[in-house]
Amino acid sequence: MARMKLLTWLSIWALCLISQSHGAQAGAQCNGEDLNALLKFKAGIKKDPTGALKTWQGQDCCNAKWQGVTCDTRTGKVIVIDLKAPASNKNAFMTGTIAKSIGDLSALIVFRLSGWKNITSKIPNSIAGLPQLRTLDLSDNDLIGKFPTWIPKLSKLKVLRLRGNQLKGLVLPEITTLSELQILDLAGNRITETLPTAMGDLKNLQQVYLNDNLFYGPLPDSMGSVKTLSILNAANNMLVGGIPSSYGNLAALTLLSLYHNNLTYAIPASLGGLSNLVELRLERNMLTDSIPAEILGLKNLKRFDVSYNYLCGQIPQGKTLKVFPVSSYSNNRCLCGLPLSPC
Repeated sequence: MARMKLLTWLSIWALCLISQSHGAQAGAQCNGEDLNALLKFKAGIKKDPTGALKTWQGQDCCNAKWQGVTCDTRTGKVIVIDLKAPASNKNAFMTGTIAKSIGDLSALIVFRLSGWKNITSKIPNSIAGLPQLRTLDLSDNDLIGKFPTWIPKLSKLKVLRLRGNQLKGLVLPEITTLSELQILDLAGNRITETLPTAMGDLKNLQQVYLNDNLFYGPLPDSMGSVKTLSILNAANNMLVGGIPSSYGNLAALTLLSLYHNNLTYAIPASLGGLSNLVELRLERNMLTDSIPAEILGLKNLKRFDVSYNYLCGQIPQGKTLKVFPVSSYSNNRCLCGLPLSPC
């Protein structure tokens, strides 16, 4: 009798496992409206030599064979489109445009279409209607037009990557209302604008890439209050004024790159308190005065460059700075001391 009960229990347990497994594999089938939106998107891509969209066939976009597409297993709604050019193939490209049908994927959380080089459209305004979007990554394509004015409508956005395109125009101050934003990457465009003074309102920012644009005006002092910031790269712009002393409060900062701007005044002594800083690049500006002795406190510094400025006085002598070559200090007004000539 005991053996019979055990066999009965094992049979029930096995049936439960089979039922659960079947349910997990099946899930909900692709939502019809989402399927139509994806097929319109595919039609906008005219050349796809790597075959990234080759698997987009049939009526069930929630099938695991659809490359880069993930669905909500309960509703069949598309929640992820993740199409990133393979890093192993530097010649990978797509030719075409981004169809406005992307805006019909109302449950979309992640939209990544990056590294394809020859996608030449404007960014569709319809993306503004995706209330759940957390990641928008359209980097390293050939997108044109103005920086989207509707970006602030994506209130749940955590990652915004638009680097490596040909975007122009203004970055609206309202972008500082994106309170959940963690990564802001606008590098390598043609954006001409002053930086919003309220950048410090983005309290969750971790990485900011503004380099290789046409930004002008001062660095926002308020950014010195963003305690989570680990990377700030605003190199190769037309920024003016001084480096805010408040940036010495950025305790998590590992990289501060401000080279090739028109920054003036002295290097703030407060930067010497950035104990996690690994890279400090201030070359090709118009910085004056001397290198503050407090910089010797940057024990983790691996790269340091203040060349091509108007600095004077003795280079602070200590272990932190003596490892850097002459080129890190060259072409200043009157710097002296090792590794340069004696004072």
